Amino acid sequence: MTLEPGHSRREGEEQAALYALVGALDAAETASFEAHLDEGCAQCRADVRAMQWTASQLAVASATTPPPALRDRLLASRATPIGPDASRPKARGPVQTDPTIAEAAYGGHSTIRADATPWEESGFPGIMIRRLHLDPAQGRQTILVRMAAGASYFPHRHDAAEESFVLEGDVTADGETLTAGDYHRAAAGSLHGAQTTESGCLLLIISSTHDNFVVDTPQP
Repeated sequence: MTLEPGHSRREGEEQAALYALVGALDAAETASFEAHLDEGCAQCRADVRAMQWTASQLAVASATTPPPALRDRLLASRATPIGPDASRPKARGPVQTDPTIAEAAYGGHSTIRADATPWEESGFPGIMIRRLHLDPAQGRQTILVRMAAGASYFPHRHDAAEESFVLEGDVTADGETLTAGDYHRAAAGSLHGAQTTESGCLLLIISSTHDNFVVDTPQP
């Protein structure tokens, strides 16, 4: 499908979802969509970033080659508006259920050694994550996030409270810059704008696995 100027939001989202799933579009369709992106369609660019994150996390969760059914799952993952910005579409991040995190628990204690879990690509340039703990029942996770200098993380709305502690470097969101030793808590339902770092950073984050990525950032 070739996208024309003034295309519908649904057409753009579907094309972005198929583009994010490598091999879902043929060569001609891929070239056509990339030309459309090069023409400067900001909405489709944002949709591609959100869908690429979804695709990368579904691939990590399955720990196998993504099956053909992933195409349908990507299309189904399109934003479902919630909360006060219900008129603005969002791309929902999937629950992270990485089966490689095997915690040896004894007497209510568990330990993850420094080299026990790998650093993984996040789906965003310059951002790596390392999973320390996952609680699928509660939808909670504890992760380390390493952002390279100049990297940026997509705006998102918190499904539950998020706690962040800066271990190294600097990170800025919504006009507030945190540096090593600073702690930040975001309440459930709150919105984080794009998070950026000037010199790079290492963050310890405890958050929900159901946060919503905001495709179109609400205007003040």
